Amino acid sequence: MTPMIEIFCDTDRPAIKALVEQHWAGAGMCIKGDLCYPHQHDGFVARADQQIVGWITFICHGPTMMLSSLNSLRKGLGIGSNLVLRTVDEARKRGVGRIWLTTTNDNLHALWFYQRLGFRLVAIYPDSINQARSRLKPSIPEHGPNGLLINDEIELELQLSPYTH
Repeated sequence: MTPMIEIFCDTDRPAIKALVEQHWAGAGMCIKGDLCYPHQHDGFVARADQQIVGWITFICHGPTMMLSSLNSLRKGLGIGSNLVLRTVDEARKRGVGRIWLTTTNDNLHALWFYQRLGFRLVAIYPDSINQARSRLKPSIPEHGPNGLLINDEIELELQLSPYTH
């Protein structure tokens, strides 16, 4: 069954919070020196058999949109790609010209994934994860699943041409 993508509503927030806690070492995400809570943001969920199988969250700041989290619980089905594409469509509808996100230096899959969708690497923040680990979120692991040290954030962006009406 192909997952359905829907805007998530207040009743989804507890489930998203629990899933973020389970998959990201706590409910908060460190992004460029700030701690944010994706379950409090706007977003979309992918559902299959009435279960959440993926989600994406974002914050709009005028002409920019920050992606604060993305997760697919069933790999290889296009859930992550479809969530990003649905969010890009939403950004265009809102007149957003730039979507950006950060990921950690060890997350090679995310770097491949976002670049495949047209995002470009635009900045690196050396030692930012070490600082976040000591100042904001001690539960950030020192090593990723692939064994690489997690030290830095890498920013990616997608420049959009908003729809004209």
